[in-house]
This record gives sequence, structure tokens and C-alpha cells, in this order.
Amino acid sequence: MDRIVKYKIENTGRLNTIELLRFPLAILVIWIHSQFGNDILVSHPVLMTESIVFGKLLGRLAVPTFFFISGYLFFYGNEWSMEVYREKIKKRFRTLFIPYIIWNGLAILFLFLIQRLHLVSADKMVADYALTDYLYSFWASGLINGASLWEINYTANVSMWFIRDLICMVMLTPFFYYLLTNRRILPVILIGLLWVLNIPSLPGLMWVSLFWFMFGSWLSINKFDFEEFIEKIIGNIFYYILPLYLISCAIAIHAYLSNLGYMLIVFNFTILFGCPLLLYFAKCISDKGYSISSSFSKSTFMVYASHIFIVTIMMGGAKRYTNSDMILSVIYLLVPAICCLIIVPINLVIDKWCPRLNSVICGGRTA
Repeated sequence: MDRIVKYKIENTGRLNTIELLRFPLAILVIWIHSQFGNDILVSHPVLMTESIVFGKLLGRLAVPTFFFISGYLFFYGNEWSMEVYREKIKKRFRTLFIPYIIWNGLAILFLFLIQRLHLVSADKMVADYALTDYLYSFWASGLINGASLWEINYTANVSMWFIRDLICMVMLTPFFYYLLTNRRILPVILIGLLWVLNIPSLPGLMWVSLFWFMFGSWLSINKFDFEEFIEKIIGNIFYYILPLYLISCAIAIHAYLSNLGYMLIVFNFTILFGCPLLLYFAKCISDKGYSISSSFSKSTFMVYASHIFIVTIMMGGAKRYTNSDMILSVIYLLVPAICCLIIVPINLVIDKWCPRLNSVICGGRTA
């Protein structure tokens, strides 16, 4: 522990790695949501390989990294006080809660329409929802079909579970602050163990959300510079983490293909070792002067929130009209690019001609 905390550095205000990462992380999320079911993958080896690499290994790094960044940014730039907390809560109501309601509502409407067009089926149709089912859709949609509250429960718009948990994390930040000051990292480690061991958790308080948000918060609360943390901490242990990541990936692939009981635990280890590597590689790229075009970076949230509509139609159509391993594999690889070709221009048009609308649906994010 002393080896970690001795690298305390004054914050320089540089967040280049975060700026570089946001849009690529949204791309990784698209690959997660574009995966075909196991019934298709088992008979399509090329598609299976792509799904494992992009969807189950690389893709799973995205949301934990988003939580890590969010935890860091929440405490970044201000000395903590309840007045600062109240101001941040007001801002998060606009940047998180309102878009959360809008995009989940749009997902319910979208699901209703494609069900009426007989493009998808479900155990319970939206037309038959009771009031409680609509409420479940905004928090834990698995409850509609009788899932346990302790199971993994997503929202109507599957991407919005991140926003749901982030809202809960933000509400808990006063508790996190007093828990994590004076470099107290033990609470982070304990939560991390619960997550890695795949202990059941509740929607809004999932262990993966708590661990990565608290870890980012711990850095920011204790005044670690984000860029230099990557360089001096992750950089120093890079050659230890890399083989651990590769080994955990190999074990995870074996566990997945063999359907072993410890599969999810091993995948959590790939995230634990993979996220620091992702941050380090992003910093190396940023240090070479590379950046993301503003047209893409300002569209990050729109891509993240709306891609599921395009993915649902594309993957549903692909399954219906072809069974070719090669064609399905090409479609899977191209889904993020197709989503971006559709969503980014739409976002730029809305931002230019209806900036207030864009501000509402994207939470005021312009970069």
C-alpha cells in the first residue's frame, strides 16, 4: 500500500486521456450490445471469435472505465463541501436524471412499435404492461418477467443501467468522501473483492459500479493527478499487469467455451487487469498528440444512448435474412461504424438547428 500512496502529485489539470477515451469507450459498448446469442455463436466460429474478443473481453472494459472516470471527475476541481455537493446534485439532475428518463421512455416506445410490427417477441408485450411494469422498465426491467431483484437487471434502454447506477453513486458521494479521505483505500479493496467474486448486488448499487466509481473518487479526493497516476503507477507495473491480463483472458475464454461455473469471476479479472492497460495505452496515444475529432467527441452521449435502436434492427434483420458466418461476422465488425455514420450526423444537425433540444436529451454535453 505504501508503494501506491507515496506517489502523491499535485493536480495539474490535464485530462487529455479522459478526453481521448470517451468516444472509443462508447464504441466498445456498441460491440457488447451487438452480440448474437449462444444458439447462433456455437455454429459460427468466426463470429464466435469476434464476439469473444470485441464483446466479452474488450467491450467489458468500457463501462467500468466510465465509472472510474466519473468518480474522478465528480471530486475534481473543487474543495469538498455540502454547498458544492448541492450544486453538483442540481447539475446532475440535468445531465443524468432527465436524459435517463427520456431515453428509457424512448426505449419503451421503440419496443412497443417493433412488437406491433412483429419484428421481435417477448414474454410480456408492452401493450400488456401494468403500471408496475412501466416502473420496472425504468429501474430493473427483468422484474417484468419475474427475475429476482438480486439478479443482473438492466433498464428498458439497456445502456441506461450505467446512468441509473451513476445517479445512485452521485447521491452517495458525501459518504464516499468521508470514507475515502486520508488515503483510506481499504473500503475500495473490500468492495472490489465483492465485485470480483461476483457476489449478488442490487440494481443501482452494483458492486462493479461501486468499486470503479469509488476507486476514481479515491484518486480525486486524495489529490492524485489523473495523467501522472497513469504514468507513474500504472506505468511502473505495466509489465506485471500485461501478462496477468493475457492469462486471465485465456482462462476466461476457456471458461466461456466450457460453460464453467467460475466464468464470470474470471471475466471480472480481465476487467480488473484490462482497465489499467486501457488507460495506459490511451495516455500513450494522447501523449503522441492524437485526439478525437470534436464532431465525434461531442456525439459521445448520443451514440451511447441511441445506438441500441439501430443495433436491435440491424442484428434482428441479420439473423432473419442470412446464416452465413462470414456475412454475420462482417456485419458484427461494422455495426459501430454504421451506428456512428447514422448517429453522429443526426447529432450535429440537432445541435446546430435545435441546440436546446440537444442539450436536454444529451444532458447539456457539448464535448
